[in-house]
Amino acid sequence: MPTDPFIGEIAVYPYNFAPKHWAYCDGTLLPIAQNTSLFSLLGDTFGGDGRSTFGLPDLRGRVVVGEGTGHGLTPMYRGEAAGAEQEILTTSQMPAHNHTITVQCTATLGATSEYGSTAIPGPDKILAQDQDTTQGVHPVMAYAESNKQNTTLGGIGASAAASCQDTGANQPFPIRNPYLVLSYCIALVGVYPSRS
Repeated sequence: MPTDPFIGEIAVYPYNFAPKHWAYCDGTLLPIAQNTSLFSLLGDTFGGDGRSTFGLPDLRGRVVVGEGTGHGLTPMYRGEAAGAEQEILTTSQMPAHNHTITVQCTATLGATSEYGSTAIPGPDKILAQDQDTTQGVHPVMAYAESNKQNTTLGGIGASAAASCQDTGANQPFPIRNPYLVLSYCIALVGVYPSRS
């Protein structure tokens, strides 16, 4: 293996500069006339007009993914750039789940065995025994004052409806893996790689 790098070889460096004959992989456009060997390998895959300029790969803030289709994975093509640092999930992307709603209802109905004193129900009245009258038609006196001695009736039911609304602030969350920042650099000169 030669000690000189292949033209277009990409390496990672911890320096705060690109070594001599190397350039940062930062999307810079280079003139084809001064970099014919590198252009013959990269073409305009990473930018440029392909007539007078071509682009270097832009790996700032990005990770490298192998070209091709891994088993069960999406196809990846050379020069393709995609992805995001953060994401906002929509309701349709949420996993199936449920929320528990607790509703407490209390229904109390009082009654007395005493005779009623009025035919008009009210919030301060309870059910009472109708007054026994023997003369003609009379109003049903089925209610008494609630201060009468009473008993709570059983078999009383109550129902309530409740709904659960969407919640959350709909804020983006980071999806980036833990990282360490170094510099990707590309060799501008070196050994021209052979296909065989």
